[in-house]
Amino acid sequence: MNDLTKQLQPHPLYREKTFQSYCDKIQKFHFRDGVPEDVIKNFEVIEKLLIHGYFEPKFIDVAYVKSLHTLEMAMSFKYKEFFPNNRVPGFKKLIELLSKKHVFDSSRAALLNEETLRNIYSHPKWHSFAGTFNLHAPEYINRLINEMYDDIPLRLERERLSKEFNIQQEQSNLKEFLFYESGNEKIIFYSAVLQFINNKYSPHVYTLVCCPLFNFEGEEGESIERPVISAIQFINPLFKNNILTAINWTTKQNVIMYHVRSNEEFKDYFEKWYKQWDGRQNQFHYKLTIRNNPEIIIPLFQEFQKM
Repeated sequence: MNDLTKQLQPHPLYREKTFQSYCDKIQKFHFRDGVPEDVIKNFEVIEKLLIHGYFEPKFIDVAYVKSLHTLEMAMSFKYKEFFPNNRVPGFKKLIELLSKKHVFDSSRAALLNEETLRNIYSHPKWHSFAGTFNLHAPEYINRLINEMYDDIPLRLERERLSKEFNIQQEQSNLKEFLFYESGNEKIIFYSAVLQFINNKYSPHVYTLVCCPLFNFEGEEGESIERPVISAIQFINPLFKNNILTAINWTTKQNVIMYHVRSNEEFKDYFEKWYKQWDGRQNQFHYKLTIRNNPEIIIPLFQEFQKM
């Protein structure tokens, strides 16, 4: 075996995967009009580093680090658009100043998390790597950069609509344990969280990420089966008397959502499930798996950013 053949062997993590199937898992980068060419060129390198992760997963970390540095560079470019005569501040100050200009959909807390990771990677105190766990991370940075080139009045409208929806959902007790009906479909949801409002459509399209009641049979401490998460998209939501009505954007059928304890048909079934759930010690394990859903979130935001 020569050196080239030796170096280009799949890492043991991927021996059961073909090179093509691995590459298919790498999210494609898309950039909005206005994103500087220097940023785009950096991501061409990032993509190649991710591809080489098939042979050495540590390259995925290198790709993520370069994406974090590229985010800082992109923020510097955006900052100079607002303050052409000012000296460019550091990463943390850029987040603060640009957030005040409403250039991000993402929260300041999410951005500061990336700043923390950038500092950890830039000034490491020991050797470590995350490898495959960071495979989607550069794509998230790509989306953060695109956010800086979206329409700010539309963003402010989304923020207002999201706040209004969340308040009404909270007041109607419809964040957890709700019953969903649309056509012949009837589902009890453990939780329903507003993920995004696409206000580039008229009427606006609301996306809820929903988790049905899940199976948690087995002894405490056993590995859990990840709950199956789905996304429901609807238009024209209306809260009244603790009931949410809307129209399913895909099927065009009416939607109604209300607390499951208001449904006599399924109330006993739910109470039996809830009694078991309420006594479990490892609830947070399930809740963590519910929050992490790149297979839903990534396509949702990519579609919006291409509009």
